[in-house]
Amino acid sequence: MRESLLEDDPIPEPIVVDLVDSLTHISNRFTGVGSPEDNILLARNKLVSATFLCYEIITVAIATEISSVCDDPEVAKYGIDGDYCAFQNKHVEFINLSKKAVRLEKEKLDESCIKAIGTYDEAIKLGRELLDKINWTKIEDFRRDKSNYDQIIEALGSNKNHITIAAIVLIIITAIINYAVPGAIGHLINLTRLR
Repeated sequence: MRESLLEDDPIPEPIVVDLVDSLTHISNRFTGVGSPEDNILLARNKLVSATFLCYEIITVAIATEISSVCDDPEVAKYGIDGDYCAFQNKHVEFINLSKKAVRLEKEKLDESCIKAIGTYDEAIKLGRELLDKINWTKIEDFRRDKSNYDQIIEALGSNKNHITIAAIVLIIITAIINYAVPGAIGHLINLTRLR
């Protein structure tokens, strides 16, 4: 995984607020402020809210990393280890699982909350599998090479004759390197053997 989930950023404020509120309700349970049952229920609800916020942050971070690759099909095809079509299908499945988890979370029922947590877990597991298939080194190489190529094209300008001439020269040089040089070296080796 890249930077987004590994940075030393502080805990987002809504999560801290939910955790503090939860502890306050637990404290109120024992100090006699309000109904003990209500305080336990409120503490639980705040913990569930903090849990969902954590899941959302992780899911969004994973989705952001994957999208940074998938938004450019050339980069995705070059930088994904394995079958690109299978990766795309799993990416769609990841998105659908994430949406399903959010939908279940919003129902705010005990049963749907448990299902939402399980669905978030599935989405995160699938997201990590997808992240493991991304070869960031290959992507950086591709982006660097593409940038160099774009700079060359820009330097040549929009004159298509220059590009055509450059392409022809490149083809000739490649042909010489691949065919003529090995043939000439082979010929020289044969000449030295004959002596």
